[in-house]
Amino acid sequence: MICAAGGGKTTLLRVLDARLPVTAGRIVWRDADLTSQPAVRAQSFGFAPPTEAFPPTLTAGELISLTQRLRGAN
Repeated sequence: MICAAGGGKTTLLRVLDARLPVTAGRIVWRDADLTSQPAVRAQSFGFAPPTEAFPPTLTAGELISLTQRLRGAN
């Protein structure tokens, strides 16, 4: 996403992965309305902010797999 600072990028990502509640609008993903299904959103979307919390030796694929397992995704 490209947006000015304070434009809501992080907020949108946190709503998508159910870290924040939906307060307006709807979330439709693959023709399914996920607005009132935070558990499904949490398994469908992930947000890993840039930090040094993960081992630097992980490949991008390994990091994605690790993040999915930590979030309970199949």
